[in-house]
Amino acid sequence: MRHVLTFAAVAPGTLLASAAFGQQAGGFASRDQSAAGQGMSFAGEGTSSMGLGAMFWNPAAVTQVRSWGVEGNFAASFPRSNIASNPAFANPAIETLNQCGTGFCDLFSSVSDNQVFPSLYGAYRINRDWSVGLSVTQPFAFSSHIGFTGNLVNGIPTSGIFQQVATAASMSSIDVNPVVGWRVNDKLSVGIGPQFLWLRNTYDRDLFPLPNIVPPNANLGSPVTQRTDGFGAGVTAGLTYTPTPATEIALGYRSRVKTNLSGSQFFVGNAALLASPVTAPFSGATVNVSGNATLPDQVSLGVRQRIDDRLSVLGTIEWTHWSVLSNIAYTANNGPAPGQLANVVNFNYHDGWFFSLGAEYRLWRDTTLRAGIGYDVSPVNGTLGFIALPGGNTTTLSAGLSQKIYPGLTFDFGYSYSWIADQLIVIGPGNPDQARYTTLIPGIFNSAGGTTSGHNQVVSVGLRYAFDPPPPPLIVKAK
Repeated sequence: MRHVLTFAAVAPGTLLASAAFGQQAGGFASRDQSAAGQGMSFAGEGTSSMGLGAMFWNPAAVTQVRSWGVEGNFAASFPRSNIASNPAFANPAIETLNQCGTGFCDLFSSVSDNQVFPSLYGAYRINRDWSVGLSVTQPFAFSSHIGFTGNLVNGIPTSGIFQQVATAASMSSIDVNPVVGWRVNDKLSVGIGPQFLWLRNTYDRDLFPLPNIVPPNANLGSPVTQRTDGFGAGVTAGLTYTPTPATEIALGYRSRVKTNLSGSQFFVGNAALLASPVTAPFSGATVNVSGNATLPDQVSLGVRQRIDDRLSVLGTIEWTHWSVLSNIAYTANNGPAPGQLANVVNFNYHDGWFFSLGAEYRLWRDTTLRAGIGYDVSPVNGTLGFIALPGGNTTTLSAGLSQKIYPGLTFDFGYSYSWIADQLIVIGPGNPDQARYTTLIPGIFNSAGGTTSGHNQVVSVGLRYAFDPPPPPLIVKAK
């Protein structure tokens, strides 16, 4: 038992981890930054078909304005991810404490919470060759929770098999990206700009595999909450190349961003911690923690090919360098164990890929229809996913439209439905999170595992306004 309590003192929490819901850009990044792009599964990233929203992937898109323009988008994501624990991967001791029966033990539904993704873009042409712009987006955001399992003993919820790994997690961000674009010639434009990123996240878990009884508020599982936020900076760059009037190629780059995170962990006071002098100082304590998180860089290639005056086809290949985010180490800055390692976040990611094909068809002069299909290769490395935010390879179908409702003013709509492949997560040998489980015999850890499944729906709307200056007046010589 002393081994259990010592581990609880030096490794009280964790941060966040992987999710790949619908148009999530793998991991915990969001691709929902353009309503027009949503309607074709983001085929043609960075091309003019996405309006000013193309600036998110390719800052050279700022040069498409003739005078000035603005665009706002709002996406609502409705992910549904379920977890079914499998006793075949669980140490019997965990199942005994969990008081579950045979077969699939715990069934967790609706693990993922709904999310919204607002974005705003603006651009202004200074002269024939130079333009400036600004985008404000939320590139990283998600929320999840693992609630009670529904298994009751004498009317009281039992403990959950995954509660020592995570009970809830969330993240939100704001990215501000001013850019400048240069029209090199009639075929080539380039753009570049700094990005400033604010990141905020939360994480909850229990130290012990015991139930948290609300009445009479025993909290035997010993909940720990972590709240951190931080700031980082990077750069975006890109180019637009039009070798022919019918062909547009967009190449974009978003750099990795190193964020300096700081915040606190709070240990709910309860008798489970007070039972040992090793953990008693943590009961009710707030410990300040700090660490660094490197968010991945990304390269995207978008192509738009006009077939005729009505039909265009588009495609995207996107690579995200998720393998730079293997783990994050947090240090305790005060409290009962200052200077010690307070937490290690284990992501175990490999790089992610995204592919999509789409089309847009101008039905009438002011109406354009869109459709597309996308496939996201999840960065989750085999069975080493994080149970609070499960992810898997994702297939997405999308449809949308654009409607001009006033000279210069366009309404965009996009809808996507995503199928997330089943993913087995085993918290056992080889998974660093296994160390979070209670050890009955020192050096021998308990194990657990389960299968995740899910789907996602995203609805996105946008408005864009482009001010086109009137043509110069004709000069007629007097007779």
